[in-house]
Amino acid sequence: MKRRELKLAVCPHETKRWFQYWEHFAQRLQEKTGLQVKLIIFSDFEEERERIKKEKFDLYYASSEIVLTLSEKGYIPLAKFKKTRDVIVLIGKKFPIDKKPIKIALPFHKLFLLVFLKLKLHKKDVLLHFTNLCKEAVELVEKGEADLGIVYKDNFYISEGMKIFEEYSVDSYHLFMCDPEVKELLKPVIFEFEELEEATIEDLEFFKKLFKDLNLIMQKEEKK
Repeated sequence: MKRRELKLAVCPHETKRWFQYWEHFAQRLQEKTGLQVKLIIFSDFEEERERIKKEKFDLYYASSEIVLTLSEKGYIPLAKFKKTRDVIVLIGKKFPIDKKPIKIALPFHKLFLLVFLKLKLHKKDVLLHFTNLCKEAVELVEKGEADLGIVYKDNFYISEGMKIFEEYSVDSYHLFMCDPEVKELLKPVIFEFEELEEATIEDLEFFKKLFKDLNLIMQKEEKK
């Protein structure tokens, strides 16, 4: 049966701020392939994880942690944006905080926990509030319901009284993962996008090592 549609899923942190770009990307992909491209948008990280369990996608722009989940389900690396790295920031209205416990809002992703560990705060002095989106973490800080937030820099809008106190360029980035069935269909057209370059198995192995090391760090911290 001849394929008529491509399902393009995008990490929710991307679509919350860059939705117009992804609409345009889907349109360009549709023009290049001659197929109807269905853009899949997730409301938050929780919905993303749940839908991955039961749905199949053709092309997926995913964060490093989700890349590993997709790899376990048989998806393969296809492309990545040129010269990009995830940048995570510590935000708030003031820092350091002189009261305890310090309330910190952050999405439930391991990369954000890595940045939290870099703060070298004692566990008993901290109360973590996990969110499903970076936007939610920012809003908690704005409302005074959290003292600090840890979010992607490109998801942070500087509003009155809010500041960036620390910035971390982490060894992580997003990848386009694809269903092996569509690799030969997509490969000739995806690199017509000037902003993209090829992703390989080396990128995947890099992520595996990154999260293996991160898990070891977290295990050591739990034993303290």
